[in-house]
Amino acid sequence: LRGVERERRVPVPRCELAGTGMALDFIALLPDEEIPETPAACEAASSSDTGEQPAPDAWSITRAHFGADSLELALHEELLDFAEAFRPTRAESAMREAAVERVVSLLASLPSFASASVRPFGSYATGLCLPSSDVDLAVFGTGFESKVQQVAGLRQIEKALHRAGWRAEEVEVIGSAKVPIVKYVDGPSGLSVDLCLEQQDGIRSSALATKAARQFPPFRPLVLLLKRYLSSRGLNDTFTGGVGSFLLQLLVISSLQQPPLHPPALSPAACSRENLGRHLLHFFELYGLRLNTTSAGVRVADGGRYFDKRQRGWLNGERPWLLSVENPIDSTHDVGANAFNIRSVRRACAH
Repeated sequence: LRGVERERRVPVPRCELAGTGMALDFIALLPDEEIPETPAACEAASSSDTGEQPAPDAWSITRAHFGADSLELALHEELLDFAEAFRPTRAESAMREAAVERVVSLLASLPSFASASVRPFGSYATGLCLPSSDVDLAVFGTGFESKVQQVAGLRQIEKALHRAGWRAEEVEVIGSAKVPIVKYVDGPSGLSVDLCLEQQDGIRSSALATKAARQFPPFRPLVLLLKRYLSSRGLNDTFTGGVGSFLLQLLVISSLQQPPLHPPALSPAACSRENLGRHLLHFFELYGLRLNTTSAGVRVADGGRYFDKRQRGWLNGERPWLLSVENPIDSTHDVGANAFNIRSVRRACAH
């Protein structure tokens, strides 16, 4: 099947996935790789950058995909279209960069932050952002190590935001959170910004996502589509028990570490780079129907495996159905413990 489809598809350059010796001649998904564009994609890209009337959504227009004779192959093509359509335009990237520069200039004007540095993390830093995604920033070099000091420092930033020459809206310090932050909406861009002090975990989680995107070519398009899928159903907000970005990334990594069973005609090596449609359906089946969240927890470290929640001491007697996912950065932390609306997420996957 892959041989037949390869002849019928638009040729893509051969490349090799670093460290694996695996030739990617069927799909090309590495973030820094040039993917040949169709005329429709070129028109969409040019219109989004020049301000002209945009073309119809690339993943919903009625066109015949090359080789899309099956559900999985058609879904594969649509996922590629979706990932390309949601790639940030030059204008969107410039808008986010300008928002970060405003924060840098603001902090430089405060004596307590004169020598501080600002580092982006999260979806903005990893390239996994949707147009509606927040900008997450961490400030280092402040000397504010304790939580009390950090909340006091954030209060200083809050006051500075109210006095800023540019408009900052909905400014709020959340000091009771595990990681205190100041949240606001950047007026010139309309982007939501979350800023924390002296927190390395966000930087480490971004590095993990970057590594996963390099190791697993399907990682980026799957995460983008699933973020949009959950967001459209109100299931992505951690404050309401949904699946946040970091938890979603760990679930996608685990599903890619435990790929769907391959047909007898295909080798496991071939299946590791087959179409995205199969990987997406496998994700929905795994977390919507198959995984027994009462007894099994998810671990992605050391190649990935499942573990016994009861033996680990992570079984919640009042809510045994909670999803348990080990944080690969801190193995004592259960990332899924706060996703108390996970049953709605599982129903969305099963549907």
